Amino acid sequence: MSNYPLEIALVQKKQTFYINSHLVPVGKDDAPLLTYKNPESLSRYEIVIINEDKKATTANVPVNEILRLQRISDYLYPKHLEKTWKPKTADDVIITSGKLKGRTPSQVLLEDADGKDSLRNQYKWLKDNLDKYPKNKIQMDAIEQAVKLFEAGKLEVSNEVSNIELYESGMRPLMSRSVPSNLDSKYKFVYEISLEWLLGESVTVSILNYYAPVEKLPDGRLNVMKSSYDKATFIKNSMTLTADEWMNCLYNINMDMRRFEQINAEKTYKESAEQSYQQRGN
Repeated sequence: MSNYPLEIALVQKKQTFYINSHLVPVGKDDAPLLTYKNPESLSRYEIVIINEDKKATTANVPVNEILRLQRISDYLYPKHLEKTWKPKTADDVIITSGKLKGRTPSQVLLEDADGKDSLRNQYKWLKDNLDKYPKNKIQMDAIEQAVKLFEAGKLEVSNEVSNIELYESGMRPLMSRSVPSNLDSKYKFVYEISLEWLLGESVTVSILNYYAPVEKLPDGRLNVMKSSYDKATFIKNSMTLTADEWMNCLYNINMDMRRFEQINAEKTYKESAEQSYQQRGN
């Protein structure tokens, strides 16, 4: 018997990234051909990151938002490949770590007053860690090239966006999750998830979990008071996936949805026909 009956995608490195399926079929009181029960909330995919210390963070992405993620990712993947295959220049190479992450050396030099100093520090860090990360040489060469062009007054920068925010959930409380005994009942489990695609490089998934006071507003909305969150329960995990690993995860999600739809197709069409017949009889 499997210990992971709901798992539909898995990436294991120093950290672990996996996705669980939580799809729910419509009930008898719902329009049967809609197939998914509450695709904006209940029918969802659970995304989990387990860090090197074996501490997990979890977040939900509803079916409706998964569909949007798939469409955006399908659009971006060819652009990612273009950046991967074409020859690298100082205006193409993206810094992948530190406070300059997501920008090219050219952008740093043209946008920041202290750009040369920032790149000098970045270059030193890349050089000091070259044995551990050989690909640092690509960024080092790009920094050198950009500085030379900048000092010669020949540096230009492309307006093409390379760092794409794929998804940002905002603060989402789970009211049904149990609360630690040392916290007041007004505290609820809250998650945040974001996905960022650095075209030509990788996709980074970040998940925050914590407990914070949550109040229900008169219109039914839930207000998370993040400024009062419990620091002892706060945890943030981030994991970097290759573009192919991310697209493979989306493929598995797509396959899972088609499988769910096929399994429920006969039942939903039968229910639809019966309800339609009963309504005509009335």
